[in-house]
Amino acid sequence: MLLAAGQTSVTDTTSTSLPMQEIGEVTVTTRRPGMSRVAGAENTMRINKAELFKAACCNLGESFTTNPSVDVNYSDAATGAKQIKLLGLSGTYVQMLAENLPDWRGSALPYALGYVPGPWMKSIQVSKGASSVRNGYEGITGQIDVEYLKPEDEQGLTLNLYGNSDGRIEVNADGNLHLSPRLNANLLTHYEDNLADMDHNHDHFLDQPNVRQVNLQNRWDWLGDRYIFHGGLALIDEKRHSGQTKVHHEGAVPFAIDLKTRRYEGYMKHAVVLNAEHGTNIALMATRLPQSGRHLRLQAI
Repeated sequence: MLLAAGQTSVTDTTSTSLPMQEIGEVTVTTRRPGMSRVAGAENTMRINKAELFKAACCNLGESFTTNPSVDVNYSDAATGAKQIKLLGLSGTYVQMLAENLPDWRGSALPYALGYVPGPWMKSIQVSKGASSVRNGYEGITGQIDVEYLKPEDEQGLTLNLYGNSDGRIEVNADGNLHLSPRLNANLLTHYEDNLADMDHNHDHFLDQPNVRQVNLQNRWDWLGDRYIFHGGLALIDEKRHSGQTKVHHEGAVPFAIDLKTRRYEGYMKHAVVLNAEHGTNIALMATRLPQSGRHLRLQAI
């Protein structure tokens, strides 16, 4: 084909369309890190379930063994008392919180790390340094706030069993029940016991105390448009026994330590939302120990 100067050849082509094909569903998943920093001016780290799952069996004190955020040491191996260290100072300068409510004070503080079972915890917030005075002035070196499983979480029942070669057994169960679109409830149960004495060095003195603990919590919440309520009841019944398992002289009285704790607790939170867009509200939080007792018996030679 010959073209004169200034002429252009145009070829008309007809495009063919491909048949329609349906692409299958694509799911993109990601795993949240076990520890993350909370945004804000406060030096706060959040430890979630991914980090807590690293320990097969744990309570609040044992959960810190898998991460270096908090140092937990035995302050008295005979009774199993533990203390927390933040910024090099002992646990008396660390404020213990349970869902932003001050908790575990006085004589309960040395054993408080064993009063919070691991399967109950949803997350732990650790603040190092003077974080906030909203919950009191006691947190000089920091605060530790424990978030429990919520009644409004997914409905269902979870059972956790644990046992080890030292004779320790644990049974944990938690269940959520959604009674209505606004009213929810859950029940947290924990039982632990030592079926055998731990004496690895065979000096006839227990390496750690035998602990039998029954721990229960019943929690409720009401989620309204303007009014929100959270409340619950808790019970802890614990017996600790330590000391000698055998005396060297016939007729001698063995050295023994028996510690019995019975604690009842009730708490409630009320909130009225004034402006949801600006986050303004009025809240009232209260907790009370109607009856709490601790009996210590020392029997020496």
